[in-house]
Amino acid sequence: MALEGIQLGLLRPEPFEKAVRLFCELQDEFRLQSCEVHLETSLYESSCRQGKEEDADLLASLRGRVSALGVHLPFMDINLLSDSPRISAAGRSVLEESLSFAARARADYVVFHARGTRQPTGSGHRDLSCWADVIAALAGRAGEYGLIFCLENADDLKDPAAISGILEEVKGAGLCLDIGHLFERSYSSSPWGRRLLYLNDRLSPSPFSWKKGLPFSSFNDWGGVLAALSARTRCVHIHNHDGTCGHRPLRRGKVDFRPLTKWLGLLEHIPLIIEADYRKESWETVREDLRYLGRLINRA
Repeated sequence: MALEGIQLGLLRPEPFEKAVRLFCELQDEFRLQSCEVHLETSLYESSCRQGKEEDADLLASLRGRVSALGVHLPFMDINLLSDSPRISAAGRSVLEESLSFAARARADYVVFHARGTRQPTGSGHRDLSCWADVIAALAGRAGEYGLIFCLENADDLKDPAAISGILEEVKGAGLCLDIGHLFERSYSSSPWGRRLLYLNDRLSPSPFSWKKGLPFSSFNDWGGVLAALSARTRCVHIHNHDGTCGHRPLRRGKVDFRPLTKWLGLLEHIPLIIEADYRKESWETVREDLRYLGRLINRA
């Protein structure tokens, strides 16, 4: 069975200490088996601050409460593919500190969200090869710390087919499959094509039946991505998408998650992390989503 959990960084616009308390309340009520914390403090108020000893202690305290503890590495203003050696070296230094921090907390895995290329990966072989070198170095370093390195399908590396190629080349890396990001459409360069897709995504009750530009399109459906890459999947993020933006609560978008029950058998002992943005939502919305995800898991 998948290990149900939640990302603490998007729970509330509150300090990390409050997020940990809220997680403990949710865990007691829903028997959550995993959790993930964010280190990107520039975006999320509930992120874990690496320079704060009290946050480090709180993170370490979660280790004893869950079967799987994940750490999402920082990604803002980190350009590992910069033409400037000083900029790329600065990014590597930040990530090295984060890997060390995660290891001290005895985390199980880390999630890497790739940014830094001029174009999304898949538009040119050069970008793929550059990222493969970077990911191989990060995955190797994570392995030395005893951490599972998970490459997330996001931003510059949102194409699962391209990620599959990288994972074949970098044996030490796993996949963080973000289901919501599979619905982040790349729009046509044609003005009319772009406008039609834009209107479809915002006005249609089922916009994703039009698969043009969707990251999962080469796999027929989004479940096909999970089926094809399950052997390398080490964690899963789940959130909804409303045609305009992702990270919506599970019941507040246009993605139908019911087919997930067909594939949950592939996620035995894999963290299934809700990564919806609840910072402006009611506490009851969080609880509704956890109940909903629990029902999906129990039906599998």
